[in-house]
Amino acid sequence: MKRREFVQASAAAAAGMVFVKAGSVFGAPASDAIALGIIGCGGRGNAVGKDLMNAGARIVALHDLFDDRLAETKDRFDKLAAEKGLPAIESSMLFKGPDAYHKLLAAPVDAVLITSPPYWHPDHFEAAVAAGRHTYLEKPVATDVHGAERIEKTGRKGVGKVSMAVGFQSHYAPPYQEMVRRIHAGAIGDLVCAQTYYYTDDLKRKATPGMSPVEARVRNWVFDRVLSGDILVEQNIHVIDIVNWVMKGHPTSALATGGKKARMDVDCWDHFNVNFTYPGNVHVSFNSTQFKSSYDAK
Repeated sequence: MKRREFVQASAAAAAGMVFVKAGSVFGAPASDAIALGIIGCGGRGNAVGKDLMNAGARIVALHDLFDDRLAETKDRFDKLAAEKGLPAIESSMLFKGPDAYHKLLAAPVDAVLITSPPYWHPDHFEAAVAAGRHTYLEKPVATDVHGAERIEKTGRKGVGKVSMAVGFQSHYAPPYQEMVRRIHAGAIGDLVCAQTYYYTDDLKRKATPGMSPVEARVRNWVFDRVLSGDILVEQNIHVIDIVNWVMKGHPTSALATGGKKARMDVDCWDHFNVNFTYPGNVHVSFNSTQFKSSYDAK
């Protein structure tokens, strides 16, 4: 899709956030490829940025809080660009600092990928839409109700002006699409209840020798309940999103328990149990754990 088609398609959007397949948005020839900026150069920004480059986008600008993140990410994308016969990212297009994302948004970019810690997503999303940049916002959109309301308000302002997408990639996975299609077609009859889960090993903390407490906290944001929203919001939301998709709506109530019993070295909880009630009095149980099976409970 060329820039003009991209903008025309976004302007025609009628309501809500627009989910657009990366292949159709960024699959333009190199001479007319979407110029993409990345806000947040951690693991997710590098992974999704690579996918978008392979789909035809050009990474032209980077923002992060740390020099090493910017340098490593530039080096990685410059090598990939060289393989594709594309120019390297210019040094003047590297933006460092908590407020430097405004400079990136003022630079010549068509779209932005927001992969910063979730705590800052509302700020970054508001600024991106205000700057008229098409936006791919990683999940979760926020870490609390107020932040989510800000995202919704901003999304409504952007309708018809920019394309906006949230990182719920399961919607574009053929197995999930077929599963949901069959359920909606009545293949299993009326839904009575559902059981869902998200079980995973613990994530690894990054070493923080010589770092200030603030830097160590930000670099390990995924373990911080304030910065990440905890594992229920930051990771488990993928499964809950699929349930909402199947149910064609959102739960009307929820009763939850959780805590920190196995892994005591991080701020986030290591298990959650939630019972959701959906319209029609359909009950969905959700269980989540994030720890090694060999941990000794305290």
